[in-house]
Amino acid sequence: MTIKHPFKLALSAFLIIGISTLQSCKKDEIGINEPLSGDNKENQRIYDLMSHWYLWNEHIPDSYTKTYNTREAKEYFQSLLYNYGDTYGDRFSYIEENSDYSGSKASYNSESDTGFGITYKYSKTSIVQTDNSSSTHYIYFIYYVFPDSPAAKAGLKRGDIIYKINDKYIDSDDALKGLSSVKIKYTQLSDKEILLKDTDPTAQLSVAQYPTKPIWASKIITDNNKKIGYLCYKSFSSNSQDLINEFSKFRKEGISELVLDLRYNSGGLLNMAQFLGSLIIPKDKLGSTFIQQVCNKKLNNTKDINLTLKTSTNSTVTNNKIEIERLYVLTSGVTASASETIILCTKPYLKNVYVIGHTTRGKNQSAVELKDKNSKWILHPIVARIYDCNMKTFSETGITPDFKINEDLNMPYKELGDTEEPLLQTALHHIKNGSFPATSKGSVNTDFGQLIINNQDKGGNILILNNLE
Repeated sequence: MTIKHPFKLALSAFLIIGISTLQSCKKDEIGINEPLSGDNKENQRIYDLMSHWYLWNEHIPDSYTKTYNTREAKEYFQSLLYNYGDTYGDRFSYIEENSDYSGSKASYNSESDTGFGITYKYSKTSIVQTDNSSSTHYIYFIYYVFPDSPAAKAGLKRGDIIYKINDKYIDSDDALKGLSSVKIKYTQLSDKEILLKDTDPTAQLSVAQYPTKPIWASKIITDNNKKIGYLCYKSFSSNSQDLINEFSKFRKEGISELVLDLRYNSGGLLNMAQFLGSLIIPKDKLGSTFIQQVCNKKLNNTKDINLTLKTSTNSTVTNNKIEIERLYVLTSGVTASASETIILCTKPYLKNVYVIGHTTRGKNQSAVELKDKNSKWILHPIVARIYDCNMKTFSETGITPDFKINEDLNMPYKELGDTEEPLLQTALHHIKNGSFPATSKGSVNTDFGQLIINNQDKGGNILILNNLE
């Protein structure tokens, strides 16, 4: 797997889909008519499912029942979406082809993947040659390397910058896609400068299977006799054992503060947000309402969706949970869905929840996966709005941080869990001093062009990050 994201200040180009609940649909409950043929059949199925499940089902015209055969299925599905792409409309419903009849649920369950094992952000930049000529190409900023992956075994690490693939400058944001083996050339940023040299290291990578875990980093930090837990959680997957293992360590070490790093977490299973919340909120509040969902009028009157999710009181939780009074959450424009739900729904139960980083994505909604082994298509419609125990939610424009800081303006990247990594460092500063630093290290509005110094006296090729795209 190779994960890529556009490297932009506002990160507004990210369309990160978090499947908040995964439930199958029962045809006899929805009343699907006798099957037709071809796209006609698929479109009728899409219409009937959306009429039942879709949050904005009242905006689907009745006339669409007469136009099953006028559009290809994917186009037909998209035509049903309410104000698609609008901040206050539907930004997240989608349809995918069910070519192998496995659906996308595996993305939240699988403990392995196949690929090179890197995640990166990209930027379109000018590369200036020593003769002052220039050309525009892409560079990839690696922000995570999966342990035991081909990239890890080749020595690649967070902070490395890939600028050549198979001896050529990069001309697209997905140049690694579809390749089974590749030669990459890379460097690192030093003193706010990227200098490309013929002597820069190279790595030969071949696609292979490697393990994946939802926890990217975990650490216990001791500062002034206070123990602080740090956890970087990438995805709300169905594997609760990883969370149990880490929180068991936190509990045994007696941590009194928790920094939860969700900057790369775009969501996942809503019941895993419920489980994580159970490990965080006070013990005497277990069993309380944690998440509430409101669906369309039809769905609210059925038992197809659990509208109220309460924190768990089972021994797995009570024997491993921690006791804290406040929570620090690290965020970015990628942080969405179940990640935002954690921020929203822990606030009523803790004295303070501090958000550090960038404004979040603003997905205050949950979705379901609707699949059928006899259908070519899997639907992922938005079905509910998410609220906390007091029926409060957050804006579709996202959760604004208490302290704004952008890791992309503080390169080279420090390792996740490093006490000098800017977002974590900010949290540790507040834990120690009771206040945030006077100024942010890297305002989210700072121009990328200021990051790189164009100094050709040192020889070699200079990259100027103009944020051209």
